[in-house]
Amino acid sequence: MNDKYFEHISIAELAEGAGVSVGTFYRRFKDKNALIPLLYEDFGKELDAWVTELEVHNLVDKEKVFEFLIHETVQFIRKRSGVFRTLHLYARLYPGLVPENKMTARKKEFERIARWIEKQLFNGSASGQQAAKTNMWVFIAVDTLIEKTLYNNVTPALACNMEINEFALHLSQNLYNDYKETL
Repeated sequence: MNDKYFEHISIAELAEGAGVSVGTFYRRFKDKNALIPLLYEDFGKELDAWVTELEVHNLVDKEKVFEFLIHETVQFIRKRSGVFRTLHLYARLYPGLVPENKMTARKKEFERIARWIEKQLFNGSASGQQAAKTNMWVFIAVDTLIEKTLYNNVTPALACNMEINEFALHLSQNLYNDYKETL
């Protein structure tokens, strides 16, 4: 999926890449979409490990919190862009392919990111308004970085002609400025 979109990969190519025959593939899977829950599960493990790694960082400089988070998020998305794009699209086009417990797990990982931000910025004790704003920051950061990183040449990312590194810097500065207004 690093070289070709999932929807353009044939069953024969998948079987060849796995070192099995097409018949063996069909004995295990109904169709190509049957791989989506497995991809989602593997991706979830990687996301969980990434969030766990993020959680061990304690940043002294509050101004660097969003810059660090945005940079790390861009790197995470870029490294897994083929799988990430596939899961991102398929979760929207075919929501029944992704089990509800996996969606709940993703929500918890986003909540963990928000709690990490609160730990960095508010010493772990955010007020109700600060916690709500932190959840919004996570949504803004993740959603805009997915759009800009995975779909840079289509709308809405096309509306911003900055390259991803410049975009990430401006995004982190804007989120930090919003944080300063929260105090």
